[in-house]
Amino acid sequence: MTSAVDTLRKCGLHNAMLAMDLGCGLGHYTIPAAISVGSEGRVVAVDYDKKILKGTSQRLLDAGLSNVDITCANHLELGHVPDSSIDFLMIYDMIHTNPRIEIFPVIKRLLKSGGTLSVLAFGEIRIQKKEYGQFIKSEIGKNITDPYREALTKLHNEIQFYGFSLSSVVESEGVHFDHFHSAYHWKKYGDVRLDSLERGDIYNFANEK
Repeated sequence: MTSAVDTLRKCGLHNAMLAMDLGCGLGHYTIPAAISVGSEGRVVAVDYDKKILKGTSQRLLDAGLSNVDITCANHLELGHVPDSSIDFLMIYDMIHTNPRIEIFPVIKRLLKSGGTLSVLAFGEIRIQKKEYGQFIKSEIGKNITDPYREALTKLHNEIQFYGFSLSSVVESEGVHFDHFHSAYHWKKYGDVRLDSLERGDIYNFANEK
């Protein structure tokens, strides 16, 4: 957990900030974020899956953390969160499941001027999207894919289109937790250790308003 806290601090998350973990899942980054912001800060953990959030709540309870507000919602159901209120917003391993034309304007509204959008994306972003975030299907019904670096460049270009500029990169410290929760991979390998999970770069963008 200490390493995850250190990673988030490298990304720009510090004491007394208001952070949001959008698509928080089981809270793998919510917990270190709550530690990073301390008792004077708060974390808003957002996910649409009630069942998953029960697990997140239990993990926060076990960790003795009380500075996290859990919100069951999707990205279009955050109208209650005030404009320009978030200092640091994480989208870690979730952008491939959401239409970007919907999610980036929401993020833009929520972040303070100068606030940080922190992005971690793995190979799933290779599924090519149309301009408005729609899946492109080939004639034989399979997804058309880009090389990962090309897909990552497209993602970064879209983020910058919405008024963000790349401020820092934390290399190889993001963790791909999908296999850790996959019954298929546990059955296949017998054990899935944290130190065996895929690593990725975390890209941090400043909100320019």
